[in-house]
Amino acid sequence: MRPRECWPALGFAVIVAAMGCGGAEKAPDDSGGLSTSEQQACVAYAEAFCSRIPECAPAGYDVVGGDQPGCVFQKSRECELVLSAADTGISAQWYQGCATAYATALCSLNGPALPRACKPPPGKRAGKEPCNLTPVLT
Repeated sequence: MRPRECWPALGFAVIVAAMGCGGAEKAPDDSGGLSTSEQQACVAYAEAFCSRIPECAPAGYDVVGGDQPGCVFQKSRECELVLSAADTGISAQWYQGCATAYATALCSLNGPALPRACKPPPGKRAGKEPCNLTPVLT
């Protein structure tokens, strides 16, 4: 599988942020400003997602972090940024549920199939109101 074929599944965090934040971000400081349970949820989500890459999208590490530790770092950071976003509808509990669902997710053509539990909830802003994703994309 070529790396570009992995983009739909591996770009999931961008979709999560786009659908779940609903508004401009709050820039986290280096500690992320997150609670311990939020940090644990991010690590659990990242580990669950990244553990499926060898089975579901062998070339996926080329796109997400380079290897297992790099993938976990990148996906954890994306999670922290989403949780730090203003008006997000996504919570640590949502990430925990998504992590649990990834453990048994089937593989799709482009990587781990998106489990139903990982469908992002709406944010708190009105429909069509912009959401600034710059921190998630950098």
